Amino acid sequence: MLHTRRLLNIVRTRNTLIRRYSDEKRVCDLKFMYFSPVWAQPNGSAAGVRSYEILRMVKKLIAGSQFKKLSITKGLNLNQKLEEEIGEQAEIITRQIVYVSGQDTESVHANNLRTDLGFKIDILRLEPNKDLDIYSEFLKDYQPDVAIFDTFTSEEKYSWQLFTHAPDCIRVLDTQDLRFLRKHREELNSKGAPMSQITTSLPTILNSEILSRELASMHRCDMNFVVSPHEHQILTQNYKFPSEKLAMAPFYYSNTELLSPEVVPPYEERKDFVFIGSFLHTPNEDAVRYLKYNIWPLIRSKLPEATLHIYGSHPKQHHINLTNKNEKFIVHGHLRDIDEIMNNRVNLAPLRFGAGIKGKIADGWYLGTPCVTTPIGSEGMTIQSGEWGGMITKSDNFDEEFADAAVKLYSDKDIWYQKQNEGFKVIQELFDGPKNRKIFLDKLRHTYDKIGELRTNDVVGNIMWQSGMRTTEYMSKMIIMKEQMKKESTKFYKK
Repeated sequence: MLHTRRLLNIVRTRNTLIRRYSDEKRVCDLKFMYFSPVWAQPNGSAAGVRSYEILRMVKKLIAGSQFKKLSITKGLNLNQKLEEEIGEQAEIITRQIVYVSGQDTESVHANNLRTDLGFKIDILRLEPNKDLDIYSEFLKDYQPDVAIFDTFTSEEKYSWQLFTHAPDCIRVLDTQDLRFLRKHREELNSKGAPMSQITTSLPTILNSEILSRELASMHRCDMNFVVSPHEHQILTQNYKFPSEKLAMAPFYYSNTELLSPEVVPPYEERKDFVFIGSFLHTPNEDAVRYLKYNIWPLIRSKLPEATLHIYGSHPKQHHINLTNKNEKFIVHGHLRDIDEIMNNRVNLAPLRFGAGIKGKIADGWYLGTPCVTTPIGSEGMTIQSGEWGGMITKSDNFDEEFADAAVKLYSDKDIWYQKQNEGFKVIQELFDGPKNRKIFLDKLRHTYDKIGELRTNDVVGNIMWQSGMRTTEYMSKMIIMKEQMKKESTKFYKK
């Protein structure tokens, strides 16, 4: 792994060589930065899969002919020249993506990023509110063209330095799901609110700090990707967010045209129920406990031979302890290969709160496994025909309705095949990879090409960058000063 100072040295030397040997008539190569609090784990959560997909699309964008490329003197091996200058191997010259996180660059997940993507990226550790000087030096020399933040909290931590030291850099926020919506629903659920209220209620600026922070972050960015038409509608209609700063970016499944009952195990070869979801995600943890104590006993009373398999990354011991072999409730922990669920007959997702679109449900459909869920689970995953790959509960107190639907879907072969086919249709219509990748890349290209015009017309976005509104920057600076004062006081008392 490259340490930050070494990476900075290579970037500076690289830029000097480019200025020396490049064709002055051309624009230098396109450079991206991707910001996240963690190193993405594609087999750990839907968010990890999404991060990998975005990085792959960025690589494709760099390779596209729409952007001007670096043109260097004919016959010059710039890699070799760079190695001569710095006295060591310097493959960085071929890399144009820098992934930034505050985590250890020597971790397993960081190493996987370097090997699993199929192309090389640079990994840079920058701890928010600590590595301020290094970060500013890096930005001044690297001058990224596009920065993508995986959540609004990443934008809060890192974007103000970009605004200061790389003002021409396009800032893009990938919302993944609307955090203010998820948090609001979680609070309602904790107070015993009925499902009908949870699915329709929205927070206001006056009663939700996280709503204010997330909307402010979105306004500061030049472009924001949302995962579903439902969340797009909430933002534009309920919070008057400008639609020109929003674009759709759902899931990206390949070869969806090949989906059919013939390519997955048939009904007769499948058995048991399954639940999938990272235990780090609060809605999943709640759903597992709700299954254990409220729904599974009802299902088991009618299907005593069936087992419920629970898969999820990052389980703690108290999650594993939910296992009861006598009740046929098994918490397996991490699912290493999603194909394992092709042997299960029905996917269960009794989500009582949450937001966004659900990778656990879409993955099941892709593998031919229909699902039973709640209105929260199906949100943003419906098509105009009304077809849906399973059954959705409707009542506020849905325990018995959910259990009955699960038993019916499990036991009725004809209904099972009908819902399997409807799941394939939803995947093909909403989550087709080539179609959705084109939308993502076209929107990013448009923002890149029109950034001057877009920023000129973005009144609220410009207001958010005025000094009185830049609270995240000043909070970071205050934290840095406090840390420095602590260090100085420690040195004083040691004397």
